[in-house]
Amino acid sequence: MESPPSDRGDGKSRAYLVLLRVLAIAACAFVVACHSDQQAGQASLGDVEFGIWVPDAQGEWRFAATRDVPRVAEQAFGWRMRAEGPARPVQWVEKIRLPRAPESWEGLADSPDVTVSEDGRTVTTRGESLPGDQFVGNVWYVSEGDPVGDYELTVEFEDGRKASFRFRLVVPEDGRGAADAPGMIV
Repeated sequence: MESPPSDRGDGKSRAYLVLLRVLAIAACAFVVACHSDQQAGQASLGDVEFGIWVPDAQGEWRFAATRDVPRVAEQAFGWRMRAEGPARPVQWVEKIRLPRAPESWEGLADSPDVTVSEDGRTVTTRGESLPGDQFVGNVWYVSEGDPVGDYELTVEFEDGRKASFRFRLVVPEDGRGAADAPGMIV
């Protein structure tokens, strides 16, 4: 979960990194709001789903439920939840357990809403999302230093609901990865 290579560098790049993170958060809200083509066997627990976002033939970002996340830089992955009712903020706490520590947590560990464990294998994020196009959620982007292997993501909502998903970061043979394997709900 390190910053993309183009984001690293000297002090001038630090300001760019902060700006990029702010833009990434705004992009996350947009991506989470994108429509989904519902498929049988999707990775979901009630109204909570795990998967990746991929462009369709028209270049629109679509959610695809999967347990295999391609280890391709900038690949978006995460969870989303259908939010019905009034457009009020939804608070959540998310934990991701990695198979081993990534090469770097640069840029993320500086956030007051993100905590990285001492061993570098677990990241905890506290967030608040507004429903956009009926969904709330959180999105991560694969970085080159992210370890291949088995991950576990758990998200707990302010009302006590909890969802956990196991997924794999895989090296794709064809550069795309499998988007048809449903995530494992634990």
